[in-house]
Amino acid sequence: MNLSTKVFKYLTELKTHNNREWFMDQKLRFNEIQKELIHYTASLLSGLEAFDPSLRGVDPKSCIFRIYKDVRFSKEKEFYASKVETVPRGFSKDHPMIEFLKYKGYAVVKKLKNAEVTSINSTETFLKDFRILYPLNLFLEELMR
Repeated sequence: MNLSTKVFKYLTELKTHNNREWFMDQKLRFNEIQKELIHYTASLLSGLEAFDPSLRGVDPKSCIFRIYKDVRFSKEKEFYASKVETVPRGFSKDHPMIEFLKYKGYAVVKKLKNAEVTSINSTETFLKDFRILYPLNLFLEELMR
């Protein structure tokens, strides 16, 4: 499965016309794009569940940011607090890795071109990447317990 180029065309236009009037004029188009994103996300989740049982039953809609909170169009790029200022329980404040231990979570990022997401087998490609990262996810989850 793949996303259509219509998704990226819409997002590009939204960036240019980032105002309520344009958005309201494009509401039907937005609803079509949203349905496509939910379907694509459901396809990814289905593949992820094969090796990560914790994802069973996750609603695809809950995996998609609300467009109103999309940080790509804001000056402030952090969409939530990424760090806690206190020392995590069980660690001293002079621990050599204390700044890393203060983070609420970690993320692995892979920059993609639109063509990679719209390619016919994009979900299969992403599932291979996610499977490779799954042991890291398990390791970090265990550390956070």
